[in-house]
Amino acid sequence: IGESLVLWPHLGPAFTAAAVAGAIEPLRDLEIAVAPWRDTEHARGAACLLLARSGAITRA
Repeated sequence: IGESLVLWPHLGPAFTAAAVAGAIEPLRDLEIAVAPWRDTEHARGAACLLLARSGAITRA
């Protein structure tokens, strides 16, 4: 996301190869999504971290 988006055509092939090579078997079909930066994703991530830290979000 963000600044790396413009570099992804150059970074993507090596990053994908490294991710697949280093992934455990269930994650071999890993999908990597690259998108332009949007403040909403940053805000959601921050909110999730805060809620998880507070105990409001727990794993089932």
